[in-house]
Amino acid sequence: MSGPKGQHFLARQAHLRFFCRPSKRGQIYLYQRGKQPVLTSIANVAKEGHLYSFKDPSGQFNDTIEIQVFAPLDTWILPIVEKLNKEQLRVRLDRAEAETLIVFLAFQLVRTPAFRDDLYRFDADMAAKVRTCVKLEEMKELLRREIGVTPPDDEVLHFWESASQRIIEQLSAKDYWLRNIGRFARRFVDAIGVKRPVILRSPYEYFVTSDYPVVINHGLGLGGSDLYFPVGSHTALYCYAKPEQELGPTIDVPLIRVRSQEARALNKRAMLSAERYMYAAIGRDGLRQLFDRTAPPQRMKAPSASEILAAG
Repeated sequence: MSGPKGQHFLARQAHLRFFCRPSKRGQIYLYQRGKQPVLTSIANVAKEGHLYSFKDPSGQFNDTIEIQVFAPLDTWILPIVEKLNKEQLRVRLDRAEAETLIVFLAFQLVRTPAFRDDLYRFDADMAAKVRTCVKLEEMKELLRREIGVTPPDDEVLHFWESASQRIIEQLSAKDYWLRNIGRFARRFVDAIGVKRPVILRSPYEYFVTSDYPVVINHGLGLGGSDLYFPVGSHTALYCYAKPEQELGPTIDVPLIRVRSQEARALNKRAMLSAERYMYAAIGRDGLRQLFDRTAPPQRMKAPSASEILAAG
């Protein structure tokens, strides 16, 4: 099975379409740091070749994850996003809709190339730091128990270097991210499900989105953090940390109108979360200049060697 070469990590119809230029249907402004914004089709952005595909034993790209996970999810979320973008005082979601929204947000956090690359950098950094923390005598004792003899020091060090390098290579393999993407998303589902959502409406200022669109405003762990997710040029979803929140048969999501100054502050958060790209319905030089002053964030940070030793 050979899947589509370009696979979108932002849903075209359920996300990008709501950030299109009003007078140009299906057209969106693509921003990159240090470059002028470009007006292009939503079919051309927020995608990567064979992003969710893996090679089967015959060498063909297998697109099972795209077909069975993301394509249905992007279809199921569309009517909910349309409902959130409507001009109304509040939105009522039934339990199934609320659960779909939670799952969509969780997968959106882990399905981007930025999350994948962050994961690889974190795991490689962590493995390298753990490697420096293992004492030679401890490694010699482990090998003595495993193989019955104690090799010379240089052979022990070579063995450990080779083993730890294989671990790093395994963690950096694309299949590692794809095979565990559901497990990663599950961790976020429980944390998002207890948050209290509100709809933010900006009548005049345009919201922007990015290649890492779910913004985590860090508190005490993910459960204590707020989430911000733009769902359209004039609409965003904000989920407050509220551990006691539980889903009922229905959930009413109230609407809050934000001033232009507040919308610009939220746009700044979106820019600070962006890895490489930002998307918007407008091509403004002011937005470009603001984006140019940001840098790709460090979302995952491995503990230092001293912290690893202290924890061990």
